[in-house]
Amino acid sequence: MSTPATGQKKKSRRTREQRKISAARTAEMWKEVGDARSAYMVTIADLAEKYHTSLEWMSKQFFLGGKLLKSSHKVSVFNAVMRREIAKRKENGILDGRKTLAIVSRELKESGEWKNLTQDEEDDLMEDIQVENMSKAPIKIYAKDVATEIAKTMGNIDPEIIGLEKRTGCNVFWGLTRNTSNDNFRPRSYASDPVKNACLALFKLTPEQIVVNIDAYIASGVEGVIRTSGARKTTFLKKEIRDMIRTNMEEILNKRGVSATEMPQVAYHNHERFVCAWGIELVGWTEGAITNPGEITSSVALRRLHNALKDGLCYWCELTNEELTARKE
Repeated sequence: MSTPATGQKKKSRRTREQRKISAARTAEMWKEVGDARSAYMVTIADLAEKYHTSLEWMSKQFFLGGKLLKSSHKVSVFNAVMRREIAKRKENGILDGRKTLAIVSRELKESGEWKNLTQDEEDDLMEDIQVENMSKAPIKIYAKDVATEIAKTMGNIDPEIIGLEKRTGCNVFWGLTRNTSNDNFRPRSYASDPVKNACLALFKLTPEQIVVNIDAYIASGVEGVIRTSGARKTTFLKKEIRDMIRTNMEEILNKRGVSATEMPQVAYHNHERFVCAWGIELVGWTEGAITNPGEITSSVALRRLHNALKDGLCYWCELTNEELTARKE
């Protein structure tokens, strides 16, 4: 006779009534969350309108610490007048470089006009300065804190995304990548199950792999993708070359009114016939006669052609009517 392991409790099954009550409470919770979200969005909009700020700026203030909301440093009337005068000179193009501040300061002190402001003028000026400071105040995040800031922010966003999925039945796919190889955080992503299945079917990659490859390309270029994905350099370069040639061709023909259904395939082996039929020519090809990039075996040649396309040295050129007539003869 076996005995149950000590310290383990078997979870009792919930009755149908209990499950019904739980579902009702969950629905009630999401309703209250939605109502609360709507209420604070209305508050944000009201405050932004009242104090003449953007919705984006006012939204940030709801999620920042108090020390970031208001500066303890008070601008003096003299400094406020000086800032206004410098702004006027900047608008009129009357500036003396680094000497501007010293010149304006000296002129104001000598004239003493700033002392003759009425209380209403002074209040208006100080209010304008305060609004300007608020709208321009940067939110500084130092490099060492970037990863922490991203983790904290995404930790707040993820539950919202999952809740949105559950409430609406929508599918979600987002990705976060680095900007340079020196950034000290990793790429992140989230995808609904149907999106994962679609990525595997269409691209033979998971959403996570797609975002990792995008991150590698942004941070390190083609070489970064090759290192990350393990793809052969020649295979990747051939694909990029074909994509650039096709995309540039389609852009030119689109401008000439050729629809997607009428769009031709790139004719590598019958290029002269293609030129006469469509009036555009691929010039600047670096590897002798034009051929399908898949037939180029040298990685050096592929790199040379890839660079020429990327730098605009190899491109599609539209022929004039005279040039086209001459080519057809």
